Amino acid sequence: MLSVQVLSGSLGLSVLDVASLRSSYLGDLNRPFFILGNGSTVNSLTEEQFALMAKGVSVGVNAWPVHPFVPTMYSFEYDKYSFSPDAELTFLLRKAEERIKQNQETHNAPLLLFRPGLPAGVSAVGELTAMMKANALIYGRANLLSETESALAADLELLLDGEHRSQYRQAVLPDNGSSIVRLVFLALEAGFKEIVLIGVDLNGSDYFWYDPQFIEKNRDYRHILVREPGDSTLTRETSDRPFDTSQFLFQLSLAAEKTLGAQIFASDKRSTLAEKLPLYDW
Repeated sequence: MLSVQVLSGSLGLSVLDVASLRSSYLGDLNRPFFILGNGSTVNSLTEEQFALMAKGVSVGVNAWPVHPFVPTMYSFEYDKYSFSPDAELTFLLRKAEERIKQNQETHNAPLLLFRPGLPAGVSAVGELTAMMKANALIYGRANLLSETESALAADLELLLDGEHRSQYRQAVLPDNGSSIVRLVFLALEAGFKEIVLIGVDLNGSDYFWYDPQFIEKNRDYRHILVREPGDSTLTRETSDRPFDTSQFLFQLSLAAEKTLGAQIFASDKRSTLAEKLPLYDW
């Protein structure tokens, strides 16, 4: 928590306050909360589905600004090994700013910035425009110490219980080495009861901006956002995180339904998550 506050002061950014964010969306809590990942199934979404997403609350993750759909908020994280300003993130932040300016309904869209990690630290932070600084909210993470799946299930129930939730309301979100996990916790703490994971495929498929039809309709970003298909499964590796992300999300979905009456959905049957999470009924 101290590192987030120190970074907030040195960068001139506001700290994420989940309670304040919740109060901002009180009138929307009965609507779905859409978390927009970068998987290829994004390209299968219909105009009707995007229209439904526009009526809910949504957060576009990482490379989402290259997609024309403008969400309620964006979420980014710095490359902790970038010892000079992160060129890719600088591009994405500017693209998000461009999208926000084009859409007056999202003029004050928050930009959620996961704190720059070590060893790079603030070296990874590039110049932020006045609009970015005004909208940016910086936050940190805290990993669970669970070592077995049964311990994880018990710890998640304790964490989501009202008596313990205040421990991560201010600027810190629980983590499993995954931005998707952090954003699910954000949605749960904000009070949303339906959380829909869009484009969180985890199956080794291409990223949505690699699709020929997306390129033809929008622009070719492959030279800027270089990815390998297998990169999409990296959060399923357990060498640098306690649990496979799909395993963690399944246990989180069980705990969320039991303690909060909230549900976490997969949006497409091709997603690895659809093996254990219910499919969202559009």
